[in-house]
Amino acid sequence: MGSGSRLSIGGVTMDERITAVSREGHFISTVPRRLTVDRIRLDMAIADSSLRLSRLYVKLFGGDIAGEVQAQLLDLRSKDVRVKLPIQVTGVNLAYLDREAKVRTAKTEVSALVDIKYAMCAQHLEGRIDITRLSLDMLDSMLAYLDPNRTNESVQNNRKLIKAWYMKWINPRVKLVSIWISHGNLNMDIEIDAWFVAGTLIKRVLKNMRIRRIDITPFLPKCEEAR
Repeated sequence: MGSGSRLSIGGVTMDERITAVSREGHFISTVPRRLTVDRIRLDMAIADSSLRLSRLYVKLFGGDIAGEVQAQLLDLRSKDVRVKLPIQVTGVNLAYLDREAKVRTAKTEVSALVDIKYAMCAQHLEGRIDITRLSLDMLDSMLAYLDPNRTNESVQNNRKLIKAWYMKWINPRVKLVSIWISHGNLNMDIEIDAWFVAGTLIKRVLKNMRIRRIDITPFLPKCEEAR
């Protein structure tokens, strides 16, 4: 047995707090965040504890997200779910993710292809994200979001390169940001185009500063304990 329906939802706001601790387990800092979704439309089908959201459309951060979501409820008491998410992102403005960002223009938009799988209680996340449209400023904002407490050396080294004074003179272009995630760890390769000599040097530096194994489980929703 199954059922289906078409839904349309307006403004949704979610608050969260990201806390960083040292390797010894000592508290470093806590950063508050707020996420606002402007509009959601979708076709929903439910059958045998599985949910499929097709023709999904979300208006978020001034851009559009389209695709589908497949979800399976594994345990009702703990609300454990498994999710598959193949979507396309167009024109989403990453400046909304950075509390310090003052300007939100076409240069602060991003487009990407996303294909990830997630299991909540297992805190298992894997998949791939290929970002095909991104400015240097928004690449910096994305890195700031991944490391809000500024504790990851690789991330901060990449941010220093992006914001170096000579980058404005060279005026490079972000060609591709490839992200792959396995078991809650994020890895990232950044490709930048620039004129010949500078481009070669930048590519060499970026290769030596590849971002590897960022633990993103603190960003993931937590599984509720069964009662």
